[in-house]
Amino acid sequence: MGRSGTTVCAMGLAALLCGYVEAQTIGPKAVTTYETSRPKGQLDDIMSRIFLVRSEVKLPDGKTEDSIGTAFLYQRDEQFNYYITNDHVVTIPAKINGFFPMEIRLNAAEYVLYNNGLEWEKKDAGKLLYTDQKSDYAIIVSPNNGGAPLAPVFLELDGLSLGEKIYTIGVPNGTLPTLYSGNVAGLDTVAVEEDDAIPGYRLHVIGPPGVSGSVVFVERKGEYRWAGILHSGSPANMFVQAIPVKTFYETLYALTPDAVCAAQAQSLTTP
Repeated sequence: MGRSGTTVCAMGLAALLCGYVEAQTIGPKAVTTYETSRPKGQLDDIMSRIFLVRSEVKLPDGKTEDSIGTAFLYQRDEQFNYYITNDHVVTIPAKINGFFPMEIRLNAAEYVLYNNGLEWEKKDAGKLLYTDQKSDYAIIVSPNNGGAPLAPVFLELDGLSLGEKIYTIGVPNGTLPTLYSGNVAGLDTVAVEEDDAIPGYRLHVIGPPGVSGSVVFVERKGEYRWAGILHSGSPANMFVQAIPVKTFYETLYALTPDAVCAAQAQSLTTP
């Protein structure tokens, strides 16, 4: 059993956001982009908010271990940027040997965000603001250095239907942000390894490594609405598991009272 939600903010955001270090450059490669003259739509905006997040920690034995996944920039106000990803992306388990071996979970000093995993061009760096091990989601916060506030992202709180078409956007295998489409394969989830199952959906969609934290969207009445994030998968069986947005809706509201997020195409005023 995991702990309930934990706010990693004992000294306030000012103290939380100090002491950044430069990220290590890892084998940059050129990325060629095809520009289209067609006007950009909702999916283009969502894609522009997808980042590769990388965390690195030093284990008790002196070795270094890192983790990568997908982070979604769901909110930006005048002061801060807010990203959501999975708890298992930002915390790395480590064994402490002794008479009674135990496992601890380590958080990185900072979380570096890149546009992709080919050029390794650092775009942002943040600290862990909130994590929920049980429901497997986490919030990263960073200072907003001049970025414009973001347009609303509408939430889908009514849930998904069996067989309904869905879209996911993530960074597979640490490469480039990629859009996948599939359908809702089950209105349930199964336990992964020794963890308890997280209530949510099973989606029939490709789920290679690196897509943990990918956003799930559904089209309703010509509008793409945020329905959840991915948290685990079985590439061999062609399904991934998703956490419904209603699982972390109240947390987002509590951490960002002036949240951009809206429900049912209406302004968010109450949790």
